[in-house]
Amino acid sequence: MDGLGLGGNTKAAILRIGLQEMRAFCLEFFEGSKPGTFSDESAGIADLITTCYGGRNRKCAEEFARSGKPFAELEKTMLNGQKLQGTATAEEVNNFLVARKRAHAYPLFEKVYKIAFEGVSPKEIVQDL
Repeated sequence: MDGLGLGGNTKAAILRIGLQEMRAFCLEFFEGSKPGTFSDESAGIADLITTCYGGRNRKCAEEFARSGKPFAELEKTMLNGQKLQGTATAEEVNNFLVARKRAHAYPLFEKVYKIAFEGVSPKEIVQDL
């Protein structure tokens, strides 16, 4: 949202959708997952907020949205040897969902993957969610 010049309300809406999809994903595929983890534990909403408002994934995603430079290039120029975790996670989650024919049930996850790996414009993130 930051790299697209969109405001706090849009960012909050995407965070909400992301949290809903994270919760649904875990509950659907990982027996023993507890719904309260996502609202009551630091591993849920607190971690999501921290990740979305700071850190290397947010920093590189902002530059990706602004410049269109590939993530591999941004890692080299912005991270001093560190690697992005968000792009790897997006790819793994997408592969997991596609293998189970469930990608359509997680439109934000699917869209993030397509933006990161298939050339879909970052501006599409807010479409049809």
